[in-house]
Amino acid sequence: MMPTTSWNHLIADSDWVLASCASARPNSVVYRRIEDRLSATRDQLFLKIWEFTLPSQIPVPLSLQIPWTLQDGTPIIRRLTQLSLQWIDYLHGYTFIDWKDNATADNKTFIPQLYMRDDVSDEHKASIVQVLTAGAESPQLRRELGANDKYLEQCIRSVLGVSSRHWKFLRRPEHVHEGGQFPFTVVVPVEGEGRLSHKLDRDARSLLAHAFHPTALRLIRHHYKSQGWSADRILTAEDAHVQLDERLYLYGICYNATDLCIYASYPAIVELRRGDFHWIMFNRWTSTLELSSDSRPPLITSLSLFLRLLAVEQHMRVLESLLF
Repeated sequence: MMPTTSWNHLIADSDWVLASCASARPNSVVYRRIEDRLSATRDQLFLKIWEFTLPSQIPVPLSLQIPWTLQDGTPIIRRLTQLSLQWIDYLHGYTFIDWKDNATADNKTFIPQLYMRDDVSDEHKASIVQVLTAGAESPQLRRELGANDKYLEQCIRSVLGVSSRHWKFLRRPEHVHEGGQFPFTVVVPVEGEGRLSHKLDRDARSLLAHAFHPTALRLIRHHYKSQGWSADRILTAEDAHVQLDERLYLYGICYNATDLCIYASYPAIVELRRGDFHWIMFNRWTSTLELSSDSRPPLITSLSLFLRLLAVEQHMRVLESLLF
């Protein structure tokens, strides 16, 4: 396998485009399948609970149903997970969970598979307990106690996986190269309580770009390998119409005490000058969750947060399966 450094010429730091709005997409067609998948994820998972409609069902093995006869040997942490899952399913008219006979995970879908994987610890599966119990507190009380940031950090660590090497927190520019070398997800806390916008969080998104750069090269390299292209290929107009695999994107998270924003970053080929085609990495907003909204019950906010983080965790597993 050719070393990563031989691909560094494909994109530079200046080739990252931080879009000011979701519609400001580059004039390129290679990412069309990626956009379709991002839209489906947003429509089926990110927005449903927040709009008081049901999301796509989350697959869970029957082994996590509470049996009619309680077994004394069941670990407490697993019992809490069972109770939380069935409670949420009950609140949604038993339509939230798709109970499965066999626990076989799908490493291609965007539908979360956390509970279907046999290599996930009981502690990781119990992340639903962490998010829902902490979220049951009043958002106003958390704001007054200054506990919103801590609550979010705990939820993110719990759902994405405390021991996972595929994501990292990034707080300052000097820490951009610490942690995993090829992160699939980067989380950037933003100071303050104001609503996040493309202006307020631009510095945070710049951190995402710097941290994602080595992984971005891997995404592009995967595309080259799938097409049988060499690293020194001169891109043509025909190349600019070859669709990227729909899974070749990265999720970044920026949050403060008020909002949690999810961004997607993916490659695109643009024509800089007539006949001169070049790779860029495009970063755009995907969704915002209002964490301190008093217009919705805290449970709705917590469940919306859980689904968003589950979707991000699932995509990390998808990329792991695709790229390694």
